[in-house]
Amino acid sequence: MAAFEAACSRLLEGTALRCVPRAQAASDRDYVLVAEGGCDCSFVGRQGGKQLLSILIWDNPIIISHEIKHALGWGHEQQHPQRDRYVAVLLENIPPGNRADFAVFDAGNEGPYDFDSMMHYRSGDFALPARKAMLARPEFQHLQSRMGQRDHLSTTDVQEIRNFYGDASVQWCGISRKPEGDLLPGCTWICRLETDPAVGAWLPQGDC
Repeated sequence: MAAFEAACSRLLEGTALRCVPRAQAASDRDYVLVAEGGCDCSFVGRQGGKQLLSILIWDNPIIISHEIKHALGWGHEQQHPQRDRYVAVLLENIPPGNRADFAVFDAGNEGPYDFDSMMHYRSGDFALPARKAMLARPEFQHLQSRMGQRDHLSTTDVQEIRNFYGDASVQWCGISRKPEGDLLPGCTWICRLETDPAVGAWLPQGDC
């Protein structure tokens, strides 16, 4: 638990998000169940209800952070919508059962393509023996050695979370972000969770 909480705090520092034990938010119908499993793996984004996040390697906080970022809604970096401008994927070297991890999709939360991201695979990950699954394009060959690093958070790894969920100044009500902009004098936003504790709603209160 200490390893998970430390990795989560490190990843979410300066963002609007925090990891909290479900005992502190037991009314939440959607939550992540962190387990010691046979793999480092997680669903991508909110699935609804109890959602498994499995950790095998507990002594590397970046691997734990990688799985947390999956749960927050990010895929692997080589699935970035602009991937093909930077990396060539060699599907003929990837077993069919592993090709889904190289399929491009746009989740709408990506920053610039980042070879240094902890979400990037190494060039040989999930490839057939002695082959490469992907190669950096010629103009980016000097960055290929950064692919797959698991020893630090890149600037993009954290900034994407800040950009999508907000920085530490942003307030949330369930999964509803506090509206931006000024209200009339004497009017404030209040968080109402009675209707649905998971979703919540911001309502104006006062002389509105």
